[in-house]
Amino acid sequence: MQNLINIQDFSNSVVAGDWAPAFRDAIAASIAGGNGGVFVPADAAPYTVQKPGQLLPSIDLRGDGTHPVTNFTLMGEGYGSVIKMSGSGVGGSWFMIHVGGHASGITIRDLFLDGDKAGLTCLDTQTHLIRIGGSVHIAGGADNVKILNCTLARSYGDGVAIA
Repeated sequence: MQNLINIQDFSNSVVAGDWAPAFRDAIAASIAGGNGGVFVPADAAPYTVQKPGQLLPSIDLRGDGTHPVTNFTLMGEGYGSVIKMSGSGVGGSWFMIHVGGHASGITIRDLFLDGDKAGLTCLDTQTHLIRIGGSVHIAGGADNVKILNCTLARSYGDGVAIA
């Protein structure tokens, strides 16, 4: 492993089974500490993520608009590292993972991404597992993005949407 922070070290940020705040905190800690990214170990239960709010992804790799995310890896251990969407899309776009904001050198690997299409509510057609590109609030696309050995299942929209 390449100096990755373990998501389970942020389990105290999980709120009512929602791992999205833990991912937010782990990503911020990894960037602040100069680490290479976040490791999602295999676990018997999926890491469920909910929509944090309007126009917000569950796992945000867009930076803050001024400081892009660069040379970052989100990595699991294959089929046992399941990240699963859960809850309501609140009637708008929802992305499990969003890469943008001039991000560069991003690798997403060895994960099972579950869109749980039948279990979600209040979705629109712009509900995707991974979105690569700009957004309304944070300008700029992404380059040098790699998605390796991932399984993308039961997505309401696209598995990977490139904007």
